[in-house]
Amino acid sequence: HYFIQSNLSMRWILVLVTCVSWVVATIEPPSKSDKKNRKADQRVEFKSVIDRGLVKSEPHWSEITKHHDRYSVNLVDKKSFKQDLFGFVTPWNNHGYDVAKTFGAKFNYISPVWLQLVPTSKGTFKIGGGHDIDAGWIRDVKNNSTGVRIVPRLILERWSLSLLKQVVSSESELLHVVQTVVDFFSEEGFHGVVLEMWRQFGGRVGI
Repeated sequence: HYFIQSNLSMRWILVLVTCVSWVVATIEPPSKSDKKNRKADQRVEFKSVIDRGLVKSEPHWSEITKHHDRYSVNLVDKKSFKQDLFGFVTPWNNHGYDVAKTFGAKFNYISPVWLQLVPTSKGTFKIGGGHDIDAGWIRDVKNNSTGVRIVPRLILERWSLSLLKQVVSSESELLHVVQTVVDFFSEEGFHGVVLEMWRQFGGRVGI
């Protein structure tokens, strides 16, 4: 992935994201069987996993299955991990939206998987997927977690390898792509964008 972040003066920086100092996660729901067998109030704890003696080098499988969805209500807004924490939220795992609202204060960046950068027949580019943007959810996450940044994932859709090479080789076309992204994301009030291209071109990009 690549990560583009902006500030109010509209200066955009493109940097390669590594996983050295980041924890990256996809926020997923519990299984259907868990939902049936466990009520929400049964998942609430007041002590941390450390205080409950669950952080150990050789945990037993029964501890994991018993406690995997139990969390401390006293620590939902406290971050213990020192480095930046990054999480994806996917539309097909709706429970992830609720998790992001509940535990948003633990994250530095939350990336909803909504948008696509699509070439048009006119030789320009547009942002697709805008209908998936959930403004109400974004507002709730920000209200519960003032420090979290919303950086939606933007995937290159219907791009060929030749088109990619053409764009990165042309300053004017590259600037057009960047401006298209900047204009859309600024208008929506996002803090930045996660640009995904590995899935399409992984191992084949020699540019």
